[in-house]
Amino acid sequence: MPPMSRLRARCAQLFRSTDPDPNIEQELRAFVDERTDQGIAAGHAPDEARRRAQVEVGGVGPMTRKLHDQRERIPVGRGLADLWRDLGHAFRQGYRAPAFSLVAVLTLGLGIGGAAAMFGLIQGVLLSPPPYAEPDRLVLLSPARLDGSPYPQRPTTTQWLAWRASSPRVETALYRWMFNFLVRSEGSTALGGMVVTPNYFRVLGLTPLRGREFLASEAASSGPPTAVIIGYELWQGTFNGDPDIIGRTLQISRMPAPLPIVGVMPPGIRFLPDPANVSEPGYDVDAHVDFWLPALADESQLTQRQWNVVGRLAPGMSAAAVNADVSAVAARQRTEDATLDGLTATARPVLEVLNEDGRRLLVPLFGAVALVFFIACANVAGLLLARGLHRQRDYLLRTAIGATWQRLFRQALTESVALALVGAVVGGGFAVVMVALFLSVGEHALPRADAVAIGWPVFAFCAVVAPIAAAIAGLLPAARAAFGEHSHGVASTRTTAGPAERRLIGGVAALQIVLTVGLLAGAALLVRSARNLAELRPGYDTEHVLTMAVTTMQRDDAWKTFHADALERVSHLPGVRQAAFAWGVPLTGNSWPATLEIVGNAGTDRLAEELHVPLRAVTPDYFAAMGIRLADGRAFRESDDRGAPPVVIVNQAFATSQFGTGVVLGRSIRFAGNASTPPMTIVGVVADARTDALSEPATPEAYLPLWQQRAFSKHLIVRTSGDPLALAGPIRRAIREVDPAAAVEQVKAMAQLRQESIAPRIFAMHLLVGFAVVATLLSLVGLYGVLSLSVGSRLKEMEVRKAIGAQRTEILSLVFGEGLRLIGFGVALGLGFSVLMGRLLHTLLFGVPPTDPLTLGSAALLFVLLGLIACALPAWRAARVNLMDALRQD
Repeated sequence: MPPMSRLRARCAQLFRSTDPDPNIEQELRAFVDERTDQGIAAGHAPDEARRRAQVEVGGVGPMTRKLHDQRERIPVGRGLADLWRDLGHAFRQGYRAPAFSLVAVLTLGLGIGGAAAMFGLIQGVLLSPPPYAEPDRLVLLSPARLDGSPYPQRPTTTQWLAWRASSPRVETALYRWMFNFLVRSEGSTALGGMVVTPNYFRVLGLTPLRGREFLASEAASSGPPTAVIIGYELWQGTFNGDPDIIGRTLQISRMPAPLPIVGVMPPGIRFLPDPANVSEPGYDVDAHVDFWLPALADESQLTQRQWNVVGRLAPGMSAAAVNADVSAVAARQRTEDATLDGLTATARPVLEVLNEDGRRLLVPLFGAVALVFFIACANVAGLLLARGLHRQRDYLLRTAIGATWQRLFRQALTESVALALVGAVVGGGFAVVMVALFLSVGEHALPRADAVAIGWPVFAFCAVVAPIAAAIAGLLPAARAAFGEHSHGVASTRTTAGPAERRLIGGVAALQIVLTVGLLAGAALLVRSARNLAELRPGYDTEHVLTMAVTTMQRDDAWKTFHADALERVSHLPGVRQAAFAWGVPLTGNSWPATLEIVGNAGTDRLAEELHVPLRAVTPDYFAAMGIRLADGRAFRESDDRGAPPVVIVNQAFATSQFGTGVVLGRSIRFAGNASTPPMTIVGVVADARTDALSEPATPEAYLPLWQQRAFSKHLIVRTSGDPLALAGPIRRAIREVDPAAAVEQVKAMAQLRQESIAPRIFAMHLLVGFAVVATLLSLVGLYGVLSLSVGSRLKEMEVRKAIGAQRTEILSLVFGEGLRLIGFGVALGLGFSVLMGRLLHTLLFGVPPTDPLTLGSAALLFVLLGLIACALPAWRAARVNLMDALRQD
């Protein structure tokens, strides 16, 4: 029989009725005897009569086996009845041992509940599809560097046209983000929208909930739009779900007239990511889109970088095929256009881009919670093995009266199934609590956290995991029940553990220690990372600094007047030390990506001359308000306005990368590819600051004077002498006194922004520390159980040792020695496993290598100390043993 067929037959035997039926053989023998008597009466010799009867029956032995096999196959329900009977027996056994059952169920409930809660996060963040038709067929097309370094630029019109021609089976649409605000007399509200080509909704597979899509006639490559489509959330919030919304108008900033609303999109539509990471105040890829405006690409402006490109693949086409097409186009363009040297193009699935941050955070954490699940199952396996020792007489009796190994195996396995089923129910309750706890801790850490909800997928996960838990926890105890000493006819009534049992249960405990040390090491690495981030000096102050996004519709001269008046009023408020406006604030991801070039540089490699840097436009007091040190030169002045020569301030990373140790002040830079713009003179150098992320080193940056620029969305930065949030109300009122229609949004203290910027790492740390604590408790309980079992099995030996002169310290050292051997073995293997954990978590670490010996050693030492505490109680029991206890053990 083939191996797989033999395996299937073995598994089928487990669920068939294996009770022998003695009546079958008795009835067959009675039938043979009757036929023999009839043959003798007919004149046959007795031997001949019996032979004829045997032939008629087909042999008592063979026919008995045949009828028994038919009895197994025909009524499948009888096998199921045996299974139900075993389940009932398992539940009764659990009821008779409430303490054991409670510990086992809670342990499995913790393991299953933790895994289900993490699955709930993954299901909401990673597995819930966006509301696009067949989102797996959507790709983002964007330029990229050949060396893999960041390239924060949108494609040029030339690149997009070439991509479109190379992949005619990919329909592309264009989009870009737009930040406006809803104009109201009582104070405006910031809005986040998108400018899209008319086919955008068709490419994404979106159908308006009300109204229609854009008409081709409503889009133009220049000039203001003539229609607007709004999001469901804006419709419900601002317009109270007005059923007659179609035809009403929406007045948004930067539009010369109110726009007629022609459609409302379904709920839950978020921004598509901007591969160029073009950022403004309010940039949030997880936010819902408030509005869409129609536009067309001006195909005559070949060098413009205004649009992002999304495409829908034709059925049967893969993203890899499109990626190969656009890469080939990029290779050809590099030979034709020197400005594209070092560049290629990529086609990335939209789902991959959307889930990138969530996957980086949640996948390692799911791996950690899986370890807790395995530790919980191993813990219950140890409990079941220890419990099986007290049922040796029961197994021996069942074997003596004819129970097969299949029946014993199935009944023992059914007990773990019963525990797992109840544990899954308890785990569902734990999952509900844990998800709520995870969301409260990870409010600012999880992308699309509002999509996480407890529903049937979480409870279905509990149901699916329950059999897995039953198998992991029950297979070894079931095998021990089926093939233990009783299966060989050993008439032992021993209920204590022998050397073999102690080694088996000790091995299970050692496995728990290995996994636990790995979790402790991972948690220690994340704690070190969090401490490093907390102690980091980013190059600016985060205490006593308030930030808020302020937007006004004022134009031209009134624009500067508004900002100057607002700064004047805010600066004179009690408790305010400095105030400044800036395009973008550190740690918000808001900046103005630009490509600069050094005036006077010569060379053949254009990319070597260009520098892609984030720009920030700021008012003169910005550096003082943020606490950024001026290293050389001067800060901006009020006179650095549009009538003055263009100036710029760079950071030390910029100066070092471009000029080395040479003179920086007085050098000139300008926007690349635009020789008609006047160059900007470097008048100052400021200290480096980690503005994009605390975990990333400072990169080259440049600052422009806001008075020489034109910006609609800006941040107000206020340094205070006390609690910055206490001044939020007075500052808001001061701004509204200057312009009642100004939008004041995103009021946050800089310290809060700092915490939010490291929220994913803090969230991961909290969860992993929690997992490690649970795993440690379970492992210590398992270690305690092993030593208690060992002491209970060796009471006579220890009493004999005391009788021949052994001191109490020798008995203590005997037990502690056994515990230390177990701990040492588990910790030694656990240190090797810790290296794997460090590599799994490497994307969440900061300032500490994944294999840091001090951290890994500290985690191992911590478990050793806790393990010694777990050894203390069994050792104390062994030291106090007396002769009567030893005589009563069997």
